[in-house]
Amino acid sequence: MSDLSMNTPFAVVDIQGLHKRFGDNEVLKGIDLQIKRQEVVCILGKSGSGKSTLLRCINGLESFDEGSLTVDGQGIKQHDPAAMRDLRQNVGMIFQSFNLFPHLTVGKKHHAGADAGEEHAARRGGKGGTGFVKTRGA
Repeated sequence: MSDLSMNTPFAVVDIQGLHKRFGDNEVLKGIDLQIKRQEVVCILGKSGSGKSTLLRCINGLESFDEGSLTVDGQGIKQHDPAAMRDLRQNVGMIFQSFNLFPHLTVGKKHHAGADAGEEHAARRGGKGGTGFVKTRGA
């Protein structure tokens, strides 16, 4: 996956008909979502409605059962470890655990993750960052 560029015509995240089941419990029921470059999206819902599951599918921490999901024009290849590592260089998630750096605000947690991602990427010779989808330079 290449660095996200500003001149691409597609949504940076494109989800079509996404389904995810845990046994008989269908958590994601045909989700369609397109997120454009520089767009800010908030996913709201009650506890257990699938918000975290959706985010985990986008960053490859959770597989999905049906549908398609692309990030920066690249289809998610759930069974390709190298492709999933590549995806995670551009997509990150800040976990919601209440005790994750309790002394920091949400904004400071995000910046701490982005800074750590940049340091990691610099050691690997690339650009980096975490957050949701990397859009540095946008």
